[in-house]
Amino acid sequence: GPIYIMPQSIHFLNEESLDAAKSVFNAHPNLTIFCRDQRSFDFAKDHFSHCRSILAPDMVFMLASVIQMFFKKRKKGKTKFLIRADKESANEKLSKIAHDFNLASEDWESYTWLYDGRGKLAELPEMYKKLPGSVYAVRELWQRGISKPHRLPDRFKWRFLKRFAAVLAAMPNREQTLFSWMIAFDALRQVSECVLIVTDRLHVHLTACILGVKNGFISNSYHKNEQFYTTWKMQNKNSRFLATDAEITDFLKSND
Repeated sequence: GPIYIMPQSIHFLNEESLDAAKSVFNAHPNLTIFCRDQRSFDFAKDHFSHCRSILAPDMVFMLASVIQMFFKKRKKGKTKFLIRADKESANEKLSKIAHDFNLASEDWESYTWLYDGRGKLAELPEMYKKLPGSVYAVRELWQRGISKPHRLPDRFKWRFLKRFAAVLAAMPNREQTLFSWMIAFDALRQVSECVLIVTDRLHVHLTACILGVKNGFISNSYHKNEQFYTTWKMQNKNSRFLATDAEITDFLKSND
């Protein structure tokens, strides 16, 4: 049957990985690859010539109306650096710049829930994972609820949005779909609490644009961010692409 790869940026670390992907992708009779920037689209057309390639923006825009309805724009809020803590980070000086401006520097909160501290402690023994609702209860009430009790009312409202209920009912793996939906809440809430963000995460930038949060957008390790910004001419009045440390500093000073 047909396979659709939703909007992605394409980057391979080596020729061996690319050759393996070409062998699999080009052998499929009905594979469609959605690419979210011009460079990735051109790359897909060159290397995956037996597939259908389509240039399309990121899927988060499909949720724009829901996001704007649920998370209202703030007049007052936090200013922070929301930057990658993984190998895609391209600027080792970001933490220092944040420190110089006395600003918080963090990555997605959900990574803490999933991989460290409370998230690790709350991993269920295999037998309990088979109990209906047990995984959801642990993740929502223990991992997140106790640490951020003030967010619980909104978490439950988000969980039971009518628009999501229809999607959840149609999915074959409801547990995984619900998990992803609540991870989205964590991310959206984290961005919505701000009035100004500097970030090298594409989805922080996109979410900030949707919510009207001023944001300075900087490169990741393989220029995915700059390519997306250039492709879609993201000249949002609340957003600027910052190519150098000096531009980051000037951006912060101009919004002080």
